[in-house]
Amino acid sequence: MSPRPKVYICAATYREFSQVKRFLDSLRNVSRPDVELVLSNAAYPDETTAYLANTTLPNIAITEQRATPNDYWTAQMNLCLEYVSAHAIDNDYVISCNVDIEFDYDIVAALVAAIEATPSSHVGALGFSNRISISSGTIMNSWSLTLTSHPYAGIKYGSSLSHPPKNVSFLPGRCFIVRVKDLRAIGMFFSTKLPHYHSDVELSNRLRLIGCRPILNPNITFAADMANTGLSVYSRKQTLRVRLSSLFSLKNPSNPYYRWVMIQSMWPPYSRPSAHLLYTLRTLIEFLLLRYLYFLTSSIPGRGFSGLSKT
Repeated sequence: MSPRPKVYICAATYREFSQVKRFLDSLRNVSRPDVELVLSNAAYPDETTAYLANTTLPNIAITEQRATPNDYWTAQMNLCLEYVSAHAIDNDYVISCNVDIEFDYDIVAALVAAIEATPSSHVGALGFSNRISISSGTIMNSWSLTLTSHPYAGIKYGSSLSHPPKNVSFLPGRCFIVRVKDLRAIGMFFSTKLPHYHSDVELSNRLRLIGCRPILNPNITFAADMANTGLSVYSRKQTLRVRLSSLFSLKNPSNPYYRWVMIQSMWPPYSRPSAHLLYTLRTLIEFLLLRYLYFLTSSIPGRGFSGLSKT
């Protein structure tokens, strides 16, 4: 008989002590044995390091990976995956997640049960912010026209339990589970091409291309701290000059260069020219018509137009 699969929870952090503490408190709900948290800390050593050294979780071993401030999300996650690759067997699982999520039940057991019920897949959970679901999976309705839909986004907490899992085109890295053997088949995150944003969905898309289907399971849920996500580069309080500077920040998901890399890496060749054009136009609309877009999207749950802020 093969050994029971071990579960590696991989996450990255940089000066997020309060989020890490809440995340570890959530992990106390995990009762499944043989689980290990691999946390990459780009501010090592700091108060998170001290807290981890003095924290014991009932069923989870904790390993801290030493990253540097120059290691952004992608490089940090690759540190975690390198550790997993050195210690795991093909039968094991990896859960990619952020430290700014919370849950009050055994989410690890739920994710393992979901992926074991769906061979050749990786499975994502549905996130909620202020009890309204956020985008947790993307369906590409048209690659050429960059037309997307986001299943179950905008529904109220509790209503998701009446919906079935849905196949999507790719999942964000906020919370999904995948088999180690499938990760080994495609390799690491693209840390040099996409150092911070978009590398999670690019990896999910590569998994899809080898037949490892991305599935969004709305019956597995978590709370997300959306205030901790990305730069508020479209804040109404920012001047035009500051917004322009922020637009080209590595931590801006609308950065034109990294959007270009994302399209080149993920889109089918025939669809890339039109996708580049349409994404450029969308960025210009977001940037130039900020004040009007704020009022149009202020009631839309989730990030809206690439991190549009209400501040």
